[in-house]
Amino acid sequence: MKTGPKRVDSGMIALVVIVLCVGVHPVFGGDATVGGWAGIVLADDDKDGSLPYFDAHPWYLYVQAKPAEGWRFFGEVEAEHIFQFKAGKEGAGEFKLDRLYIERNFNTRYNFRAGKVFLPFGYWYRLHWHFLTETLSRPISFNNQYVPRHNVGLQSFGTVYSGSTSLMYNFWVGNGPDVFGANQRTVDTFGSGGSFYLNRQLGGSYRRTVEVAGGHHAQTIRSDLLRENQRSTVLAAEVKYDGLETRYEHYWHSFDGRERLSTWYANGMYWVVPNLAVNFRYEQGDDLKNTRDDAQAEATAYSYGLIYKPEASVLIKAEYRVDEYKNPLDPRTRQWNLFLAVKY
Repeated sequence: MKTGPKRVDSGMIALVVIVLCVGVHPVFGGDATVGGWAGIVLADDDKDGSLPYFDAHPWYLYVQAKPAEGWRFFGEVEAEHIFQFKAGKEGAGEFKLDRLYIERNFNTRYNFRAGKVFLPFGYWYRLHWHFLTETLSRPISFNNQYVPRHNVGLQSFGTVYSGSTSLMYNFWVGNGPDVFGANQRTVDTFGSGGSFYLNRQLGGSYRRTVEVAGGHHAQTIRSDLLRENQRSTVLAAEVKYDGLETRYEHYWHSFDGRERLSTWYANGMYWVVPNLAVNFRYEQGDDLKNTRDDAQAEATAYSYGLIYKPEASVLIKAEYRVDEYKNPLDPRTRQWNLFLAVKY
């Protein structure tokens, strides 16, 4: 069952921004910081009737503070499509409360958060931000949101070290995804899960590492028309060796009374010079979002990209992507995009 996001009143978002940016800083003094990043997209594809478009997407503003020793507050607002030039698109875009949580830090091994957080389900879900990911386009699983990108609830996390080896863990429980907060929900979703990241440095260098990761998330969707148990698992590996970075992730998703879904991607990135990299990603899997027949949802995609960082706070990405589908009624599509982001 697909449900669209609800819009929130811009006045409410403005109030949140004022509270975060003006109210928090005097209370916490020098321990409060304000930052974020803004992006601009220029894109086009060869779909019938589609036109090139220019979009201010997205803009993030966050505030983090330490109200007391061992405590941390984090709040983040996202504005999408602040202005855009695209056929058939009108309006002022959307505002979202992306993250909002209070964190208690005991030590490196045990900490917890309460509020709205990114779901640390594998690598891509943890990276999440366009400023951190290699491409503007997302892998099939993330793009389809087979696993919620956010969780509203409790999360415990920590890292255990032993020489050059570290183990990071996460456990979470909550009432599922919510675009704007925890109100005006269209479905009731209870979810829980956990993930791990086992990292080994080679020769004691942070530029040469081998890491394996895994995660599991279970949730139950309840509404007036639907009750469904959903289970998702991810297994992944990542290798970094000087300027070469490779990653593989495989996702499995099961739903009551429906066929199990599976998607995977392999990504390779090479830094030719310290601030310029080339990237390639190949992926396959069930793409229910972009295919018209769930029984023939198999898709293949590959993308080529360039990443340029003239400064630590400036990012430029260019990508060319091809999507192919098993169903002959779903035509092969090609798309390209240019993305500029500035961190502040």
